Amino acid sequence: MADARAFDFIVVIPVADRPRMLANCIESLFIHLSAHGFVGGLRVIVADDSADRVSIIAHEDILASARGRGPNTRLIIRHFGLREQGALIHGLSAGERLFMTRMIGTAGADGVAPPRKGASITRNLASLSIVEELAATGADPERTLIWFVDSDEEFTDGAGEFGGGIDYFRELERIFADPAIKVLTGKVVGDPPVSPSVMVNTMLDDLAGFIDRCASVSPEHSCPFHEHAAAGGASAEYNDMADMFGYCRVSAPVPYACPVDMDHGAAEAFAAFSGEINGFFNGLHPTRGIRRGGGKGGLMAVPARTVYTGNYVVRASSLRYFIPFAHLGLRMAGPVLGRILRACEGGGFVSAELPLMHRRTLDSGQNAEYRRGVERGRENAPESEYVCLSGELRNQFWGDVMLFTVERLTDSGFPLIRPDAETMRRTIIETRDRVWKAYEERHRRAAALAGSIREKLADPAAWWNLDESLSVPVMRFGKFLHGVERNFAPGSHGRSALEKGMTSDEMPNAIASAIEGYPSDTAAWEGVISRKTAAARVSRCL
Repeated sequence: MADARAFDFIVVIPVADRPRMLANCIESLFIHLSAHGFVGGLRVIVADDSADRVSIIAHEDILASARGRGPNTRLIIRHFGLREQGALIHGLSAGERLFMTRMIGTAGADGVAPPRKGASITRNLASLSIVEELAATGADPERTLIWFVDSDEEFTDGAGEFGGGIDYFRELERIFADPAIKVLTGKVVGDPPVSPSVMVNTMLDDLAGFIDRCASVSPEHSCPFHEHAAAGGASAEYNDMADMFGYCRVSAPVPYACPVDMDHGAAEAFAAFSGEINGFFNGLHPTRGIRRGGGKGGLMAVPARTVYTGNYVVRASSLRYFIPFAHLGLRMAGPVLGRILRACEGGGFVSAELPLMHRRTLDSGQNAEYRRGVERGRENAPESEYVCLSGELRNQFWGDVMLFTVERLTDSGFPLIRPDAETMRRTIIETRDRVWKAYEERHRRAAALAGSIREKLADPAAWWNLDESLSVPVMRFGKFLHGVERNFAPGSHGRSALEKGMTSDEMPNAIASAIEGYPSDTAAWEGVISRKTAAARVSRCL
């Protein structure tokens, strides 16, 4: 029998070349639905931005296998691929396509959208597709909730049995029963939702503390890394830039929480940490993962200022809020959207303790699927495997500049009040210089700290260098330090690429143009929504 629920749900999962993560995400959804007896109206839209045909086929196979599962759930699963995205774009008028380019990109003459446009454009395309779908069916936009999640997340809060814990759908219905609430952001547990480019100092702090502690005991000494629970309680304690967001910086190293169960010594902990450390470049923070706080639901919704784009819910009637500045492909799109929502919606934009499990890697080998801005390959260095973060570092830096620029502008009335060109330019340059100073300070510190750790690691008298069985762990730590130096040290590949951008007006001009164009982007977006809704209404009446 169908469940008499207050809302229908649409879960949107953008994905780009991540079949294993998508499979985990979909499977976790089924487990959660079963654990909580969900039998209401639910649609899942997988918005595919993949470049690899093998990945696309794998995604389609995953969804084909999922259809028909869950006999007690009215579940519809749709693959929204590049061809469907292109058809949506080509379905707009020539003028609409022109004015919507910054939000949804373009499609080729063959009617197919290009791959790897980025999650922001892909989410915007999915939003327009949902507008069409709801208009065609006559669904009540006030009683339909759109839940955007990421493919590297799972529907569990990490507490208790998998799939248990929070009954997400019931909690969302309870919160959105208040008609004043338009947008809700949840959070994540597990791996931090930020780039390695802004976690390198905290990671090095903790590694330095770990090496010092190891050096203070013998390799046979009972493992000293079981004295602390797994870290992750403080707000943004993994983030080097926490103070710029108004959080207190955690200055003391966070101790490693050894995962080895059996009785063992420091040498086993040394080996265990070495097996995790290079997962950092894929987004792990082995010492500062995020744990959930609070109880199991029944939680308060409080005013918010940032959106976790991998876990936020919008009432369908509020799909007028698209991901802004999507064409720039910068990180921090969620926090930027959050500042705009706070300015426009006030108390209608809320946050609640409804976290999803975030896993950046696939297995104990710390392998990861595609991530935009991260290049993997080989080079002629002693540690021959490498990860190049220069693209992600660029997107993070300019994303921070965009965020703090928008934050200052919203404090002065943006987007309701449009800043003049001089104020805009001055704000962007001042913000750029302030963020650059913070990056310079942290990168210099990271390089010095990496060098110090390397010296300690190479000490010929250190017990890890006297035991041949620990040569691989020593090599892994060395590989991590090499990666830090290659990506963040002055003169490094990643650092040089960032410095190059500082000598050009290209990005400040692009940011200024994007912000100046936001009102017209909003008008174009709302115009398309109105036209599609009106056309569908007429069609239903014929």
